[in-house]
Amino acid sequence: FAFFAQHFTHQFFKSDFKKGPAFTKALGHGVDLSHIYGGNLDRQHKLRLFKDGKLKYQVLGGEVYPPLVKDIQVEMHYPPHIQEEFKFAVGHEAFGLVPGLMMYATIWLREHNRVCDILKQEHPDWDDERLFQTTRLILIGETIKIVIEDYV
Repeated sequence: FAFFAQHFTHQFFKSDFKKGPAFTKALGHGVDLSHIYGGNLDRQHKLRLFKDGKLKYQVLGGEVYPPLVKDIQVEMHYPPHIQEEFKFAVGHEAFGLVPGLMMYATIWLREHNRVCDILKQEHPDWDDERLFQTTRLILIGETIKIVIEDYV
């Protein structure tokens, strides 16, 4: 459960790796899930599939995982011994350092794409952007519900 708290709070307290661990970017406010979707529009676009509102993903052993860093070119921090084929790209650049944080990023990626599938089925006329933004709002709601009902 500690990883959930750390994963959740990373959207508020974003370390600025260029200035050092004592500095935060603190650009936004509130629950925006930037740790899932990226802290800026460029990163968000690199993580998006731009089809049916989904985030990019890969299938390994029949299971959905984030795409590889080398395939989408986002900055991620990993320990030096991690091989390229195990460097996944997610919304927060530090999540490669802690397996528990990568686990939650993977769960939310799967949930985002699952909700997109449901919305696409219910609203076949919706375009990619509407599916993406509506799904993001739904996941924000799910996150708040989990924090309030199960964590607090």
